[in-house]
Amino acid sequence: MAKPHRWTRAQLARLGKVYDRVLAAEIGVGADTVREERNRRGIKPLRVTAAKHREVDRLVGKLPDVEIAERLKVSAALVYR
Repeated sequence: MAKPHRWTRAQLARLGKVYDRVLAAEIGVGADTVREERNRRGIKPLRVTAAKHREVDRLVGKLPDVEIAERLKVSAALVYR
């Protein structure tokens, strides 16, 4: 049986603010582990609206991807797509 992940405050703060698979890759666990913890805490998954996608598309090529992600409060993975 795998050892349970010990969540840090910083990791918990990101639940629902980035995609589960992105957080999972960053902290070295499976996306299922992240989803289960997010659900256990009653946190809804990140849902990016069509309007947010349009904002990203409007800025791509005008600003660095990381800056776009920070400015729009979306994951860098969304900008890199």
